[in-house]
Amino acid sequence: DMRRQAEEFAEVLVGEAAVAELLTRVDVVVAWGVYGLESLLRGFTGPVVQVSHGCGAWTEHFLAANRAVTTHCVAVSRAAATAFGHHRVTIIPNGVDPRRCEPLRPREAVRREWGLLPHEIAVGFVGRISPEKNPLATSHAVHALGPRYRAVYVGKGYGEDLRPAARDLTPDAIFVPPIQHVGDALHALDCLIMASPAEGFSLVVIEALMAGLPVVATPVGVVPDLERDHGVKLATVPVHPTPEQLASAV
Repeated sequence: DMRRQAEEFAEVLVGEAAVAELLTRVDVVVAWGVYGLESLLRGFTGPVVQVSHGCGAWTEHFLAANRAVTTHCVAVSRAAATAFGHHRVTIIPNGVDPRRCEPLRPREAVRREWGLLPHEIAVGFVGRISPEKNPLATSHAVHALGPRYRAVYVGKGYGEDLRPAARDLTPDAIFVPPIQHVGDALHALDCLIMASPAEGFSLVVIEALMAGLPVVATPVGVVPDLERDHGVKLATVPVHPTPEQLASAV
C-alpha cells in the first residue's frame, strides 16, 4: 500500500515537495547518498538512519554533512563503517537473492552467444565499468596468462572509454551489455576478478561465490569480513596488483 502511495505521489510531486509529503506519513527515515538532509527533514522528529554503502572521501563528506540530523548509523561492512569516523555503527551486511545467482539459460548457450570457444577460459569483470573499480585488471591478467584465456566485461558505465586500453592488452576482449539475469553471466564465466582498490561491500563477490564461480579479489569491502567471520577463502591479491600477481591468482 505504501509503495502504491509513493508511486502516486511521484506522479505529481518532485524534490522537496515530495519529501515533505512523505514525511507526514512515515515514522522512520532511512537515507543514503543524499546531501542537505537537515533542510529536507526540517520539522521531522522521528529516527533518521544514515546508511554507508561505501568508503572514501565522497562517502565521508556526505555522511559528515548530515551528521546533525542522523540518529542511527548503519554500514554494510566494516570497511563502510569507517566512513562515519566513529565506532557507534551497526553493521548490517547486504543481502543477496539466491535466485539471481542461478542460471536461467545453459552455460554453453550464453558462451556461444558471447563468441567464446569451448576451450577458452573466460576471466570476467561484472559490474559498473568505471576507473575506480580497476576494470583493466581483467585484461592485465589475461594478457599475462596468454592463449586460451579470454577477457570478458559484463556491464557499462562512464569508464567505457577504457575499451581501447583493454583491447590494446587483449584484442579479442568481449564486451557484454548489462545482462538481465546476472546468474547467466556468472555461470558462463570461469573466474571473476574484483580488483577495486576500495569498496564499501562489492555485491558481485557474494553473488559469484553463491554461483560457485572462483573469485580473485583485493582485500577490500566485504572480503575481509568474509574471511574473518565465515572462513571464506578467496584468491586475494594486493591492492593495485601487478599483472603477474593477477595471473597467478587466476
